[in-house]
Amino acid sequence: MQMLTTSTERFQKIQKEAPAEYQKYLVQVTKYQAAENCKTWIVGKWITPREQSYAPKGTHFHQFVVPPILAFRRDCTYGDLAAMRLPEDVLGVSSCEYTMERGGSPCMPCRRGGAFTRRMDTS
Repeated sequence: MQMLTTSTERFQKIQKEAPAEYQKYLVQVTKYQAAENCKTWIVGKWITPREQSYAPKGTHFHQFVVPPILAFRRDCTYGDLAAMRLPEDVLGVSSCEYTMERGGSPCMPCRRGGAFTRRMDTS
């Protein structure tokens, strides 16, 4: 598995989160061209159409980024953003993410974590 980042510190931090026997399988790369043969991209930041152009035909983009990346490539597929529904007893949340259907307070996981942390801090 390749991780694109120019930050060695960030890479090492993520690598250490994996069990020791699997850490060797995570490799740091610094250019999009390194993934030209990789057909599964997990995208955690917005990428441009030019950056997407390095992916081979048939690539699937799993995305965990807001706003979602543009579905620029017709020869590739794009996953939907992950979402969670907030428990009904959560107070003070009256809207949902702009990219999702209304109702039931759907919320991006990163936002939900922030709401949960905030709720714990104020209890």
